Amino acid sequence: MNNASDLQLVVVELQTYYCRLQVGTLIKGLEPHRRVVQELGIDSMSSDESDIKSGNPVGDVKSKIWRNQNVTHTFRDMDSIHLSLQTTTAGWMKRGNVPCIHRETAAQCISTKGPVGGFSHTCYDTTWLASLSITERQELEVRKESVDLSFSDDVTEVIFN
Repeated sequence: MNNASDLQLVVVELQTYYCRLQVGTLIKGLEPHRRVVQELGIDSMSSDESDIKSGNPVGDVKSKIWRNQNVTHTFRDMDSIHLSLQTTTAGWMKRGNVPCIHRETAAQCISTKGPVGGFSHTCYDTTWLASLSITERQELEVRKESVDLSFSDDVTEVIFN
């Protein structure tokens, strides 16, 4: 770690990871989603450039070209669920740390972090995966089983209503 900015990014990654684990644990039906968060690990959670100076933590999302967009969308939904768990019915924030809001940037920012290996093929972008050599795919240790990251009707009703 070179400076406070590097430490700040690590803190955001840890907070993002544990918030998503919490959502996957608290909401019945999100166990598969929690397992994906656990498997992807802290290093795969966030490469956000954070702006904490304003008092409201906001992360500009850096996209991971290797990660399937369905995984990214699932993580954003889990972030929304976490945010809703941190607010009262009147819309006020509960006590504790303010959750970090992730926002897509106007200019596409690409993460410089390499891919995390050992996941289901459904966690990787299909175009990116197809562009790899046989050796690269073997090193990545892509698993053949599929992971369903869709939300059941019961979960969707809890989340979006």
